[in-house]
Amino acid sequence: MNEDGKELVVQNPYGQVAEAAQGGAMAAVEQQRAMMEVLAGMQFARLNPRDNRRAMDLILQDCAMPILADDATYEYARGGSSVDGPSIRLAETIAMRWGNFSSGVKEIARRDGYSEVVAFACDLQANTWDTKTFQVKHWRDTKKGGYAVHDERDIYEVIANSGARRKRACILALIPKDVIEAALRQCDVTLRSKIEIDAAYVAKIVETFDRWGVTQEMIEKRLQRKLDALTPALALQLRKIANSLKDGMSAPGDWFDVGAQSSGKGPEKSQSETERMAAELAAKAGTKPDAPKGVPPDDKPPEPETPKTPPKAAEQVVRETIAAAGSQDALQAILADIVKLPPTPIRAEIMQEWNAKVMALQQPPAPSEPAKPAQAAAPSTKGRKEVGTQKECDKIVKRMEAAKTRDALDEIADYSNLYVWSPLQDNTLKMKYVACAEALNAQ
Repeated sequence: MNEDGKELVVQNPYGQVAEAAQGGAMAAVEQQRAMMEVLAGMQFARLNPRDNRRAMDLILQDCAMPILADDATYEYARGGSSVDGPSIRLAETIAMRWGNFSSGVKEIARRDGYSEVVAFACDLQANTWDTKTFQVKHWRDTKKGGYAVHDERDIYEVIANSGARRKRACILALIPKDVIEAALRQCDVTLRSKIEIDAAYVAKIVETFDRWGVTQEMIEKRLQRKLDALTPALALQLRKIANSLKDGMSAPGDWFDVGAQSSGKGPEKSQSETERMAAELAAKAGTKPDAPKGVPPDDKPPEPETPKTPPKAAEQVVRETIAAAGSQDALQAILADIVKLPPTPIRAEIMQEWNAKVMALQQPPAPSEPAKPAQAAAPSTKGRKEVGTQKECDKIVKRMEAAKTRDALDEIADYSNLYVWSPLQDNTLKMKYVACAEALNAQ
């Protein structure tokens, strides 16, 4: 109180409560709108219940159309056997014709290169829900390796592809099983009656599988017959496999021997440091390395059949490359090949051999003349900022452990190259980089 007996009031510097809660009020309004939308749909479903017989007739009529039947089923391998089922397109058609049904995919959050997504399906008449919440990494895989996507359209496509499979699972969890089985049987009857095996149909099959690098020879090897002798049943099986590849349910290697021959598209992948040095070792030993797959041999008469020497395992090639390395730069290039090896005890042994080789190359050779002054033996600091201290080394190690993405980890590694480190510190930073890179790749 002041001298007049009046109470002093201190104003909140962050504003009044009503102003601070304005954002929360907007969220509450949006939540209330979504609830009212669901309640309105449920009320409409009660006033207009579905006619199961009419809904089933509409589903069968749609499945009698060749365009839908062509994309209606997929097939994938599991445990040595084939499993087939309704595709995403068929599930969406059944949900639409079944009536009083709602489904979709929503992105609810986005952070650190990931999106939190929820897929849902709701039978408004039965008041039954099924939801699946999952994470989608902003990443696109290709034949030559994956890369992060940042464009909004690319992110949307990645989320849509991953969300479609969860959405289908939610729909099929609520639709009666006999409805799904009847739709699948109708699609099968439609395809068998519409398939006409001719040259144009065979060319269309080859063109369809060519987008995944599967050649006509690979298809014929799986079917154990020429495509000219294709039957409607086998043609239906190939369509299911194509739909499975299109939906991302399986990979070409699950069905075809894709490693037996090259797809013939684009330039061959450049040799890694390990492959290059392995070729040099083979040249020194007087033998020729194995020819790349898909490259025809020289025009020479065939030699008598002799037992071929089995190819060396990747681990053995890496070990020989480490033993032949003569510089720190060569060892640094080999490090990328070690990271690609599967995480087994053999890789741990190879990492120890690489570490020992690094320490051996860092040891100065035995002097044949009086040792030079210490100043002449000091590492060059040309192009570098300063000599790194142990405190700075520990700081960089902590930053590597806290890195959330591979790009951030590589940026920290580039920063560490601005310093001149002792052999022990340099080895510590390299080992920490490998460990953090493996952890991020496993996520």
